[in-house]
Amino acid sequence: YKGASIYRYSKILEKFDKSITIHGFDSFEGLSHDWLAHRQNKGAYDLKGQTPAKRFNVNFVKGNVEDTVPKFLEKYSDKISNIELEEFLLKHENIFQLVDEQKRRRSEEIPTRTELNGKEIYPERGDMEIMRDAASLASLPLQEIGNILVATRDSDFRLVSRALEEEFGFGVVSDAQQLNSRI
Repeated sequence: YKGASIYRYSKILEKFDKSITIHGFDSFEGLSHDWLAHRQNKGAYDLKGQTPAKRFNVNFVKGNVEDTVPKFLEKYSDKISNIELEEFLLKHENIFQLVDEQKRRRSEEIPTRTELNGKEIYPERGDMEIMRDAASLASLPLQEIGNILVATRDSDFRLVSRALEEEFGFGVVSDAQQLNSRI
């Protein structure tokens, strides 16, 4: 939350291409809800809205991810196709059922899951938007962007990471070792 991971990623990428810029999206005001998987309460990681110091080839975009990512992508809006995730999610219903059960076991207060076919077990709205945005970018021939990777430890991404890459063309990494294996 202070930029350590993104700085590590940027230093690794910098060895291969100094022109690459990594864009990090965060409110820097702490978690907006309890993060059950890591037993962190709402408000944890609060930097009082202050972005970490600018270093290397990192650009921090301050604000709620749900608001800032779509604005960031507007410059590509004429090129981004509408990605439909429903069929993909339904194909992996068993995995999302297990993810949902685990999240509910840890706490009764989990963010609202997305409902499909009468089952409220699919990723939260914000995660769905990240999946759509990453898939849209991965489908474009944008030389200035390069590979699309979502850095997260969220099980909604990690447990279907291979399928997301095969279906939509974007990768999921959860640590520097996985990033190293991609470049």
